[in-house]
Amino acid sequence: MDYSKLIKRAFSLTLKNRLLWILGFFVGVFGFGLNLPIDSQQLSQHLNLSFQNPERAAQWVSQHLGLTLLCFILFLMVSLSLLILSVASEGGLIAAVLKLQKGKTVSLPEALNQGLRVIWRILGLRALMGLWFFFLSFLPFYLASFYLSQSAGSVNLVLILLFGFAFLYSLLYLLPLSWCAFRLFVEKGESFWEGIKKATQLVDRFFKETLLLLLLVSGIGFGLFLLMSLCYALNDALFAGLGSALMLKFGSFATLLLLLPFYLPLCLLPIVLFAFSAAFNSALITLFYLEIKNVLD
Repeated sequence: MDYSKLIKRAFSLTLKNRLLWILGFFVGVFGFGLNLPIDSQQLSQHLNLSFQNPERAAQWVSQHLGLTLLCFILFLMVSLSLLILSVASEGGLIAAVLKLQKGKTVSLPEALNQGLRVIWRILGLRALMGLWFFFLSFLPFYLASFYLSQSAGSVNLVLILLFGFAFLYSLLYLLPLSWCAFRLFVEKGESFWEGIKKATQLVDRFFKETLLLLLLVSGIGFGLFLLMSLCYALNDALFAGLGSALMLKFGSFATLLLLLPFYLPLCLLPIVLFAFSAAFNSALITLFYLEIKNVLD
């Protein structure tokens, strides 16, 4: 397996097709929606409500029941819409790369439509994997707490180690399996269980190769994390350091406008990096899948 060739091809496809960047951004938009920086103390003060007092919280909810229900319904609708957009974009990314690799053109609506066709299969497999990892995560913590509190002996310690090994092995096995299954759903139109069955065959046959791919994708993700952390650190330094110096020297908030030409690119750069990385990773995995799928034919 020539990984350098796959990386070059994936980079070329991603760099030349901004459509992949857009889909890559949409893949993570649901995660962005759940990570908005909200100061709960300021929010509770603004609402004249202390959530540390259950009676007062219940009283506030009863007084604003209509507003509470409306906000809850809106939150569910927005969350569901973002989730659908994210999963459809993931399938759309795969479909777009498959077509671009063949020299065909693809539009954003066409890619999203392809993703919508497999959305329930992708969500179903993710749900199964989530339940499995929850099971493997919950029991070791339970056994560990029991072991520490009861001194139950070496049996629980052995079980904790076994579950830890099972969690690691499942992570190394199921992630590549899901990658292959998603692409079988999109390219071949496989049913849910048939896609999982064929993906299992691929991972079993090319387990070492999928581990190397997983290391590559993880390394790219770690590099992206470092770059985004650097951008955030520069933003903090720019406003906390240079901004404070300008305020002390000129004594006007208007001087902070001088920093906007530097601040805005640093704010946008992590978003661009995230979108490009998501698109590149999907392209790399899809090209890898195209290399190994012939074993099923």
